[in-house]
Amino acid sequence: VKYMDVSTPHGRVLTNQKGSEWMELDERKTKILEAIIRNYLETGEPVGSRTISKYTDLKLSSATIRNEMADLEEMGYTPEKFFANIKNFIAKSTLPNLAQNRKVTLKTQFSPTYDAGGAQSLTDGIVGTLDYHFNWLGFEGKHLDAIVDLESEKVINQISIDFFFYPLSWIYAPEKVIFYISRNGKRWKKVSERQYENPQILAKANIVNFSSEELTNKKARYIRVKATSPLVNPKWHRGYGLPCWIFTDEIIVR
Repeated sequence: VKYMDVSTPHGRVLTNQKGSEWMELDERKTKILEAIIRNYLETGEPVGSRTISKYTDLKLSSATIRNEMADLEEMGYTPEKFFANIKNFIAKSTLPNLAQNRKVTLKTQFSPTYDAGGAQSLTDGIVGTLDYHFNWLGFEGKHLDAIVDLESEKVINQISIDFFFYPLSWIYAPEKVIFYISRNGKRWKKVSERQYENPQILAKANIVNFSSEELTNKKARYIRVKATSPLVNPKWHRGYGLPCWIFTDEIIVR
């Protein structure tokens, strides 16, 4: 496929050689997807077009619904994937997080276009789903370096952080994430490093988790997370060499 233009979080559109736009989640697809998710959560069974018509107020034929479902499948929006995403969302939202509502200091600047509430959005308990427009903090052409003050020394067993992946909108997971702890905020101990190779997949959104190894009751007051962004689009991408993004939502400390 040859591309004539590109899509970014600023709204430019990527088109294929025939000139047709890459699909985005419009209102109709969103309603169908919500119906698929509700039914899948209730039954755990594959969802058909006739069932979908009962779960929405859309006056569409079964054939039209099947076409929309095929589009969603092509875009990577499957019930199984969303079920896993919902489970992740619930776990992040409900399990105890030592970092929740703690002060965050950013050593790198986020984009005002996707500020999600600024530095404190990384510990506000509001997590992201498969839509980077909501609850994701964006960094364009920059790495991430964040420090969380737990206010007092805590016993730490694990640190984790999620990143959004969607190359169609120039968004990638970091190439590397390093976790540090400190008792005084000055001397840092590296406790874990995770590396990641972004796949050459253009139009499938995903959430990539980076978690430290089990830290076995380490004591620390300060948590530091450094994420190495690709900074620019790779050679296989139409926007090669131009600044790309990393998006993250929450730092989790157990």
